[in-house]
Amino acid sequence: MFTAELYKQDRPRVVIEREGEESPGAWARLEEAMARGIESGSVSRTVVHADVFLAELAVIRELKSVFKVGLALGEELTAQLRRMAHDRRLREQVVELGNPDDDELDALKQELRDSGFRRELRPFQLANLYRLVNLSPSCVLVARSKG
Repeated sequence: MFTAELYKQDRPRVVIEREGEESPGAWARLEEAMARGIESGSVSRTVVHADVFLAELAVIRELKSVFKVGLALGEELTAQLRRMAHDRRLREQVVELGNPDDDELDALKQELRDSGFRRELRPFQLANLYRLVNLSPSCVLVARSKG
């Protein structure tokens, strides 16, 4: 069994540990995949930059399917993965909305003018702003408060 937990220090890191001498092949595969982000470690413990760990999630699935090794994710890492999945679903929803129609863009232009924004945005900039504003309710509040 391997365990992994996210630690948010100066730069977020994931600490991966293995119990005993379980599956040296799986451990070697894991270290090979994480090599570009390994910061420190020992025979049974590796500290990896979080961005590298998250980029190599396919290897985690490979460990389970090929090597039959379980990986217990810590609470902080599990919460981070859930947040990322939620963010991905929100982005997919915005993409599914398609391109905004002219009425929506005109309303956004007017809202910008009313808030004191003086510059005229190009059509692609306005469409991108529309998508950003529609990512989540918190994005709307941030965009409106920046005015």
